[in-house]
Amino acid sequence: MAAANKTKRIAYRNPIYVVYILFGTALFSLGALYANEGSGPLETALFNALNHLPDFFYPIFLLISLFGTIGFAILLTIYGLFKKRYIFAAKVFIAGVGAYALAYGLKMLEIRARPQVLFDVANIRESALATNGYPSGHVAVATALAIILYQYTPSKYHKPITFTVFGVAISRMYLGVHLPADLIGGFALGLIIGSAVSLLFGRSVVPKVSVQEVKEALATYGFKAKTVKILSVDARGSSPFIVTDIQGKNYFLKVVSKENFVADWLFKSWRKIIYRRLEDEAPFFTPKRQIEHESYVANLALANGIKTPKIVGVYEIGINNWAQMQEMIDGKSLDRVDVKLISDTVLNKIFGLVKSLHDAQIIHRDLRTANIFLDSKNEPWLIDFGFGEASVKREKSYRDIVEMIASISALVGVDRTVKSAVKNLPKEDIVLALAYLNYPSLSSETTRLLKKRKKTLPEIREKLSIALGVKETKLVKLQRISVKNLLIIIVIGLGLYFITSQFEDFQNSIQAIKDADLNLVLISLVFSALTYLTASMVYKLISIQPLPYFRTLLVQITSSFTNRLLPAGTGGLATFGRYLMKQGHTQPQAIALASINNLLGFIGMFILTVSVALISKTPLRDAISFSIPGWLPWLVGSLVLTIIVLLFIVPNLKQLVIKTAKSIQKILF
Repeated sequence: MAAANKTKRIAYRNPIYVVYILFGTALFSLGALYANEGSGPLETALFNALNHLPDFFYPIFLLISLFGTIGFAILLTIYGLFKKRYIFAAKVFIAGVGAYALAYGLKMLEIRARPQVLFDVANIRESALATNGYPSGHVAVATALAIILYQYTPSKYHKPITFTVFGVAISRMYLGVHLPADLIGGFALGLIIGSAVSLLFGRSVVPKVSVQEVKEALATYGFKAKTVKILSVDARGSSPFIVTDIQGKNYFLKVVSKENFVADWLFKSWRKIIYRRLEDEAPFFTPKRQIEHESYVANLALANGIKTPKIVGVYEIGINNWAQMQEMIDGKSLDRVDVKLISDTVLNKIFGLVKSLHDAQIIHRDLRTANIFLDSKNEPWLIDFGFGEASVKREKSYRDIVEMIASISALVGVDRTVKSAVKNLPKEDIVLALAYLNYPSLSSETTRLLKKRKKTLPEIREKLSIALGVKETKLVKLQRISVKNLLIIIVIGLGLYFITSQFEDFQNSIQAIKDADLNLVLISLVFSALTYLTASMVYKLISIQPLPYFRTLLVQITSSFTNRLLPAGTGGLATFGRYLMKQGHTQPQAIALASINNLLGFIGMFILTVSVALISKTPLRDAISFSIPGWLPWLVGSLVLTIIVLLFIVPNLKQLVIKTAKSIQKILF
């Protein structure tokens, strides 16, 4: 087992951000429901109290408010680029701009207007771009940036950062542009965006619990450690260490940190929602209770003659990180030993250990091969009672039997495993387990191994039934919710949302056709059909690989529908990009062809518009004039800066852009 250096940095995604996203989503939804009903007396009173403070505070609150602007996010981005901290620059930019853009978009839902619309008497000290107030974009940006800054600053700066976010919220009420619920919505949105960006990028950090922390903590308990090393082993939900005392004896130390604890809660909660009848252990309220319970079950197993390492002690490491120390076994886990060492005698002893465990009314719940050890004398041991439980009824033992038979079968084969299981385990226990011998009952590692051998699980059920002399049992339905079905429901819901939102446009189009000149409508239809025919022909002419014209025409028509579902023509680009790649083009070539076709289409439409204007004697200024929204320059600038940042931090993207540019050059010249 390889040990890592104590200064080694690791890529880490903190599961607490999943909790923040869920909490932020719930808080935003509740805030939106409240804000949609208007403003309550308490909210109005709080707004009036802050909004009517003297004008003396105006410069102060205006300055504080700047920390919630997109300009501050860009300033932090420039700082990160200047310091060559490209990941930091990307995170603050995406978090800041993302929070601003999403808040601006959500305002269009018109959940609630600003105070200037709701109240006759309000001190409006700032002009706002939008008349809608929920959620606050400034607070969203400030919160999203704060979450990123927490990761890059010492803890002594976290309180000032938090107070700054709070100050931004206060300033928005003082300036007269937001009510308290708007600020809560902004905070929730910023929490979601900042957490999502943190999950996307992760963190390059030192281990959650350092070697030095372990040494110092053990010393306070009177344990003198000569060396402490981090282990690189399969230790789900914990951080493993090997500790050597001054006499040279080795111990295994399992640390459950706050982050591990959150991950355990999420894992168990997810399984509770998705599955039923699995008898999973309920999550504990603190890491301390989790470690103490595991130690109790392990020592109870040891007292009942089960070969499992002796627990030496339970210790607090740092702040609210709890560790369990146990004696070290001189050996290897079953998944790491030479299969030749796993004789029939060893298999019989393993199943015998599990029978003794169940006789003592204890279940393990995680009996995969990584948690079965063979010592130097080839004797089996059971380790890691993290999911274990004592004082359980016999019928719950199916979890251990299912996991063990499946994982060992993937290692030594079905025939030997079935023979040993039937020989050493009670028949009624195996018959009960047969109904649960399905993937949801198994660990992800065992599932991965079994899926490499596609027929293994049905083969196990069949051979167990034959060996026991029983008919193959019908599987118990374990899934409450199919993840696949859940995704289908979400996709259908999004599809209905996008489609139904366009019913009004469809009705307006029908009415416009009724009011239009029939001759002009027919001419329009002809020209519309010609655009599809022409665009398909352009693809056929500029394509590097041969394209069938009729199929290309069908894809062109299809892309017009996907364009209606996704904004700014991205649906059509994605559809044609996939089509061109299916026809043998590389990704850069497909992007280049789609870009050139769109450019030619724009030029063609421009020429057509000018021609029609000249024929109809319409002034060109009226034919091609358009207004630029105030937010468009910000959006374009943000997109350009985003691309620049991503080119710095994503080497593959940079190569893709270069290849695409070369493809465009080859096609055109």
